[in-house]
Amino acid sequence: MAMTRKYLKEIIENVASDKKTRVIHALDIIPKDDESKDDFTTRVFSLVDSIKPYIAALKIGYPFVLASGLETISRIKKHVEVPLIADFKVADIKNTNKLISKMAFKAGFDAIIAHAFVGTDALEGITEEIALHKNKGLFIVINMSHPGSMQFITPVWRDLVKVAIECNATGVIAPGTRPTEVKQIRETIGDELLILSPGIGAQGGGPGQAILNGADFEIIGRAIYNAKDPKESAKELAKKTWESYVRRKSI
Repeated sequence: MAMTRKYLKEIIENVASDKKTRVIHALDIIPKDDESKDDFTTRVFSLVDSIKPYIAALKIGYPFVLASGLETISRIKKHVEVPLIADFKVADIKNTNKLISKMAFKAGFDAIIAHAFVGTDALEGITEEIALHKNKGLFIVINMSHPGSMQFITPVWRDLVKVAIECNATGVIAPGTRPTEVKQIRETIGDELLILSPGIGAQGGGPGQAILNGADFEIIGRAIYNAKDPKESAKELAKKTWESYVRRKSI
């Protein structure tokens, strides 16, 4: 398990260093009302082809998978050549979690995101499945980027960190909309686990701010795929996040 975590972490870090980016793109697009499946597929591959020089990984969630099916994942993986993270925020009993992760990894995902609040016993369904592979990973949600997360999740984030450590997670999810919390989480977990921070751009998080406060990567979706020129947007965000990363490392 420790080797698994280290292996996937090194893969993502190597891709990021080669491309000089700290961007993970959230591919949360669905077909337009009048768009055929073929046209949607063409649009998807055109997008990922244009931005792949500027991203370290792709995070793909339910909206896209429900629209295109799991069979599309393996095609995207071959096309974009970066790690794929299944943003399924898994939060069920052990057996169901195991089945979800099994299907995700079979489809071509390299890692899966899960909630910590279900407890370590339920998360064993995922870690047991990961143990069957040498290069899969788990990211645990420590907090979310929307305001409502402060109602129930923020007060217990330290307990959720303990779950992530016990599960030997590859990393954690921390809110890019609240950089001070990212800093607290980094100080708590040390440097072993990756921190991925969503909420950059459309939700109000400033590019590079989470990284300056300890995040390893910023998850960015709408600011790229809804931009007039997604390629240029991804390029600029890659530059900003990389500069922030270099600046933090130099301090």
